[in-house]
Amino acid sequence: MTANLVAFQRARLDEDERAARQADDSPFEGRTLGRHDQAAVITKEGSASLILLDGSRAAANGVHIARHDPARVVRQTALLRNRVDLWSRMVGSHARACLRAVAAIWADHLDYREEWRP
Repeated sequence: MTANLVAFQRARLDEDERAARQADDSPFEGRTLGRHDQAAVITKEGSASLILLDGSRAAANGVHIARHDPARVVRQTALLRNRVDLWSRMVGSHARACLRAVAAIWADHLDYREEWRP
């Protein structure tokens, strides 16, 4: 079980990092567009609108997207990869519990197995 679980996590981390590195490397910022139901996610320099949002939660969605900009995703994948590698070398129920907890991030992925659920 552990080998498949670790391989699953490494593949998801690789996908997340690859997507982040292919995106704009400038920090993102969420901004309202003068109405409560419109917002945009832009580069912090303001040079480009990356996403235009519309709807009752546009501003909140913009802030959420901006908080998860590519630089943060790259840092997060590096940290998670480090933890997965560490726990994969350990034995015992604590290490397996940690691996299952991290795998739950991708519980909606087709390759996720219910047996991994924490």
